Amino acid sequence: MKPDSYKNKKNHYPVVYLLHGHADYYWGWVTKVPEIKKYADQLQLIIVNPDGGFNSWYFDSPVDSNSQYETHISKEVVNYIDSHYRTIADRKHRAINGLSMVL
Repeated sequence: MKPDSYKNKKNHYPVVYLLHGHADYYWGWVTKVPEIKKYADQLQLIIVNPDGGFNSWYFDSPVDSNSQYETHISKEVVNYIDSHYRTIADRKHRAINGLSMVL
């Protein structure tokens, strides 16, 4: 989600990555916190909800080379967001948070 002010081509934004819990999906945050779009506007930031799979636990599996979620999120997703959106592309302007398992 981008803040409404993203239309101003001069602005660059911090990014918050919101991870969903086990057995949930990338839209989990939007479903559980419907006012999240309002937060992007109020806090002037980009919110990214990457898909961590049904039960990846967001780590790189030592036995399944196709299950490399830690690398995917921490490198590939971050690099994609920084290269396709006007972010402030440094550590000081990134945050990550997550939901626990779905009940």
